[in-house]
Amino acid sequence: MLLGGGSLNGVRVMNQATVDYFTDGGLTPDQQKSYRAWVGLEGFTYSHLMRILKEI
Repeated sequence: MLLGGGSLNGVRVMNQATVDYFTDGGLTPDQQKSYRAWVGLEGFTYSHLMRILKEI
C-alpha cells in the first residue's frame, strides 16, 4: 500500500496524506548522520516504527 501510494491492486485503501505521513523521515539530521556509519543502514531513515528507504 505504501509503495503504491495508498493503493493495493488498484483499490485505494489509504489517502495520499496518510502515505506521506508514514513515509516521511522522522529522524533529526544528527540522528540520521549516525545511521550512515552503520553498515547496511545506508540510505534508510526511521519514522513511526518503520524503516524507510530514502536514498538508493
